[in-house]
Amino acid sequence: MIQHRRLYVTSRAERWGLVSTLIFCLLAGTSKSEPAEHAALTSAQQVLDLGIDAARRLVLPVHLQGLVTYPDPGVNLIYVQDSSAGILVSYTNANYQPASGQMVIVDGIAAGGTFAPFVDCANVRVAGSSLIPEPCEAPAARMAAGELFGQWVQIEGVVRDVAREPSRAILFVSSGGQRFHAVIQPFLETAAPVEWLEARVLLRGVCWTDVDAETKPIGFTLFVPGTNCVSIVRPGERNLFDRPALPVNQHPELHRQSDSRVKVIGVVTYQSPSGYVYLDSEGGPIRARLLVSPGSRKSARALLRTAAQRVIAPRNTRRIGRGADCNTVLAAAAGC
Repeated sequence: MIQHRRLYVTSRAERWGLVSTLIFCLLAGTSKSEPAEHAALTSAQQVLDLGIDAARRLVLPVHLQGLVTYPDPGVNLIYVQDSSAGILVSYTNANYQPASGQMVIVDGIAAGGTFAPFVDCANVRVAGSSLIPEPCEAPAARMAAGELFGQWVQIEGVVRDVAREPSRAILFVSSGGQRFHAVIQPFLETAAPVEWLEARVLLRGVCWTDVDAETKPIGFTLFVPGTNCVSIVRPGERNLFDRPALPVNQHPELHRQSDSRVKVIGVVTYQSPSGYVYLDSEGGPIRARLLVSPGSRKSARALLRTAAQRVIAPRNTRRIGRGADCNTVLAAAAGC
């Protein structure tokens, strides 16, 4: 089971500069025009169409009505979808209790985030409730490229790993050769959904674009507002090592990006300090990047990836014996 890192949760508030924009709201900086000089923007798409530079340079009031698709009360953020698009909203009224499915009225100021404009310093009022609209169905590649930031989307993929935190579950999903995290919150079950391992699932949620230090898209995270937005297309399997092992050169999935899981067996010839294990297997060499579960030296999980000369990284490995040269023999059930 993966050891999930919460880096993207805390960094979201930092990336959007919520602290600095909140100070601006309170002190009313003088480097921008006064809000009264501009007509209010009344749709999410109008805010997005500003672009980051204009949203940072001008003080443009925003008044829109839409549906909350995903709330994140821990950092005072909600995603709101209206008839035009979805958008991130940072709210300031402490008495607001966000929930998915709320119809809300948002009054705030357009601001420029790291990757897209958003609504800042917002006062949010609940005007009712409604069913969340049908999502936009798009391939993972488009989301990873940053095309659907903040939008309510639907995607199908295979669950590679699961983790459980106090109020949410995190899935590691493979779809169309792309890998991403799906954060399900709230998640009321007491244990991680291990029965979802290897399940093909249909997920509905909000797309968050992950960026590097130069604000270039490097992937995405899907925020899913509860298990009611998760559908099982194909059940999972608990024992990943029951399937037969094949030589590396007989696995076509190892030569392309794939969502399929395969099993290989090899003898460990070297383990690097950086976490890579090199295997001598029937049909060719294997390089495995191992993510060992906390407290366990017997299991390791990582993402199978194809590289030159049959260099791969297995997702799950299990010790099955000792090789002739006293190196551990590993059976690796791996997802491409």
